[in-house]
Amino acid sequence: KQNVFFYCGNLMKRLFFLFIVLFNTYCQEPEPLIEQISENYKKFEYKKVIALSESLITSGIQLPQSSLIEIFRLKALSHYSLGEEISAQICFISILEMMPDFKLDPLTHSPKIVNFFNTLKEQYIAQQKVSEMTHESEKTDSLIFHSKEISYISRSALLRSIIIPGWGHLYLKKKTKAFVLGGLAVTTGIFTLYYSITTHYKEQDYLNEINQDRIEDRYQSYNRAYKLRNILIPSYILIWLYTQFDLLLNEDHKINEKSPMISFYPSSHFKDHFLFNLSIKF
Repeated sequence: KQNVFFYCGNLMKRLFFLFIVLFNTYCQEPEPLIEQISENYKKFEYKKVIALSESLITSGIQLPQSSLIEIFRLKALSHYSLGEEISAQICFISILEMMPDFKLDPLTHSPKIVNFFNTLKEQYIAQQKVSEMTHESEKTDSLIFHSKEISYISRSALLRSIIIPGWGHLYLKKKTKAFVLGGLAVTTGIFTLYYSITTHYKEQDYLNEINQDRIEDRYQSYNRAYKLRNILIPSYILIWLYTQFDLLLNEDHKINEKSPMISFYPSSHFKDHFLFNLSIKF
């Protein structure tokens, strides 16, 4: 019975003390409480320091960073003085998270606690560097993978477009452009091929014609085919070039430096035909 009464008495004292602490926390201003914590620390009343600090930290009162750092410092020193090194480490880490350059003054702190803090600080900084390097590495790997993926998609689309204009746009799911450009290119290409062949045969017919009455008709027929061919060839080339440049300038799938390069320029030797130099480099 005496043990039970003694235990209940201690429990009531602790609850009463906690009530007083909480009441003081909510009723007093933060600055007087911080001074009270400091006074308790100077009197070596470490448990009161810890209790007051915890109540003030968890009270929800908005404290300036300097005040929080001072509270955690006194709490850490109190834990260390009581042999509670893990709790002291937690308080010091809370300080370092707010101020990574924080230092303990060797003139006002014992060499033992300063050495304890400095060792913890070195470990904390090393861990932060490893964490940052890991994060940067993951970010870089993600960017490299994304870049390679876009580069592969871009080159694949461009290669398809070189073979058949519009095929590259279809590969990139741009169906409207694919059908319009592809339709124009195929139609123009077919007529270009047709009039190229027709021009050749009409030219032969005109040159081989010996009937004076039919020479003029043969020439006019050849001349019309010749003009249409010369219109269709550059038309097809312009459509083909526009298709490639549209892919090259596409913001979603830009081609990188290692992608196929295309150069197109007119020849300096013009006579009766359109001459162009086309260079495709991989």
